[in-house]
Amino acid sequence: MIPKERFLKAIKYKSPDIPPLDFYYTEVGFYEHGEKLLRLYEKYPGDTKPVPTHEMLELAMPDPKHILPDGSYHKLEKDDWGTTWEYRIYGRMGQPKVYPLDDLEKLSTYVFPPTPLSIPDYKESLQKYIENEGQTYPVIHNIPGLFFVLLGLCPMENILIDLACENLLLEKLADLLTDRFVQETEWALEAGVDGISICDDFGTQKSLFISRDMWQKFFMPRLKRVIDPVKKAGKLCCFHSCGQVWDLLDDFKEVGIDSIWPQLPLYDYNKLAKKLRDLEIALCIHIDRGNLMPNGTPEQVKAEVKRVYETFRPDLGGSWFYFEVDQGFPFENVVALADAIDTYRR
Repeated sequence: MIPKERFLKAIKYKSPDIPPLDFYYTEVGFYEHGEKLLRLYEKYPGDTKPVPTHEMLELAMPDPKHILPDGSYHKLEKDDWGTTWEYRIYGRMGQPKVYPLDDLEKLSTYVFPPTPLSIPDYKESLQKYIENEGQTYPVIHNIPGLFFVLLGLCPMENILIDLACENLLLEKLADLLTDRFVQETEWALEAGVDGISICDDFGTQKSLFISRDMWQKFFMPRLKRVIDPVKKAGKLCCFHSCGQVWDLLDDFKEVGIDSIWPQLPLYDYNKLAKKLRDLEIALCIHIDRGNLMPNGTPEQVKAEVKRVYETFRPDLGGSWFYFEVDQGFPFENVVALADAIDTYRR
């Protein structure tokens, strides 16, 4: 079974020949572990993308100008949306520092950046990847999440207040953004992708940021607008949401989400396994990167892989292993994770 077939079978709740494995290759992983990490990836190739080349090692280096005298990392950078981001950890997501829409009255003069697939070079790059790798690996195109983009354009406290007050300017901004996401989705489908992925974190560590009723009123219909063309084309929608979003799982199914990558340690594994199988939403099995991987032992990492395997049974379809190396992971833990997952892929 080729990697693409294996991965797509798992999402569709059909048994693959072996549990699929999804590697996300990070700059910080290569920066901290270099050649030995590349050799590990070559030993255990995954099912969603090719093993990176040695060029990744050369690219995964911070610019010396962003290294402070005390050795810490600090970078300020403005993105295409006009948001200035502050980065304190190399290779990791930063935090918005300056917002282009700190006052929604500025919306009337705000100029949106071009959507990625409206840029010829970007569209050509996607089409080449589909031609070169799309027969072997699944091609899942990333579409921005509405809440995520709003949080980059406007301060979070403003958004939450405007949601509560039903600010019409926020509604207008959300509709303009959704129009763009729908267009990008349609272009990606025309290019021949197997599906789209969306990332939007709707939960704190204990509950949703807003009530489910508010989510259903504001976010749900707009999310459905983005996913509708995907469902019409018979393609897949993968969704990532950190935080506790148990209360939204039924809504995710209703709008057409096929798989979810949640913040797994926040859930009761057995309850989550049953709920997702009842809904037929596939699961991205994401071993705890916040505590276990940086602070645990190799034995604990292996025990956790055994626990998630026995609970979610990726061999039966409906789930797959996800592997990402963040900052501060002892290499022995990275090896333990790779070895443990491989045990169930033999």
